[in-house]
Amino acid sequence: MTDLRDKKPLRDRAVVYLGHRATRSAWQGTYQKAAKNYIKTHGSGVTIFGVLVRDVPPNSDDLAASRQMLFENCPGKTLIELLAIYLPAGSIDTLSDKVVAAGKRGDA
Repeated sequence: MTDLRDKKPLRDRAVVYLGHRATRSAWQGTYQKAAKNYIKTHGSGVTIFGVLVRDVPPNSDDLAASRQMLFENCPGKTLIELLAIYLPAGSIDTLSDKVVAAGKRGDA
């Protein structure tokens, strides 16, 4: 996440990648608006999302170090969102199998 925050060439590549995926999509207009904002702000008008997935009891300290590190030197027009998702203990090892099974049943 610090690389996305600090390295404009990396953000530029992400914007181009999303542009290819946006073509003829339901979210193409949203992308175009966001891309105009990105250009207008010289690449600093972005929101970066970080998601932590763990299968341990919730701990408020899990994101504390990342939050502090990402806050320091964060450009004014850059937003960073962090989300922690806690799953039942030991469930990550079988998560992909459950997703595949749900897809086969049509639940996904």
